[in-house]
Amino acid sequence: FVAATGNTTWMLAMPANDLTSSDTYKVVVEATDSLGKVGTSSTVTFAYMPQPTVTITYPVDSTTYSADWNGTIPGTASAGPGATISSVSLAIEDTTTKQWWNGTSFSDATQTFVKATGTTTWYLPLGAGSLTSDDSYALVAGATDSAGNVATSASVTFTYSIPESPPTVTITYPVDGTTYGADWSGTITGAASAGAGTTIAS
Repeated sequence: FVAATGNTTWMLAMPANDLTSSDTYKVVVEATDSLGKVGTSSTVTFAYMPQPTVTITYPVDSTTYSADWNGTIPGTASAGPGATISSVSLAIEDTTTKQWWNGTSFSDATQTFVKATGTTTWYLPLGAGSLTSDDSYALVAGATDSAGNVATSASVTFTYSIPESPPTVTITYPVDGTTYGADWSGTITGAASAGAGTTIAS
């Protein structure tokens, strides 16, 4: 028995660092009165299972990205005393199409977690080529510790939008300022190119 502080009300310091994640503990208390009589409490049991924490550090919530999208989603995770982070994974939804990222494309109809690289610091590549202009996205990270405890991050949302530019069109024939006769080809030709994220329709 370890002496507590106080008598009719008492306390005994027990910092979290003295406990081991996923272990179970029993506590029993003795009290001695001025006549030397001893009373014993009933036994109390408890388990110590501190949850891991996980945070997404990029993108910034509710932000719109364009050419400045960095192509990688990073974050951090930490475990409670006596435990380590085993793995981190991310679920990313294109909330415009309601499809989930499966590591290759946004084509899963249900929430899918994709394993990230790293543990206490981690990242998941997501290049701009996998995003659709003007679509919005939501992501959440999950971390699992060595004791099997699982925690999820706060949800982060962002929009990816490449500013639209008008198409360009040029006439390649006839040549400006030229006079034609029998050499007229009979066809007016040219070229057109679309702005970013679009195609020529007509």
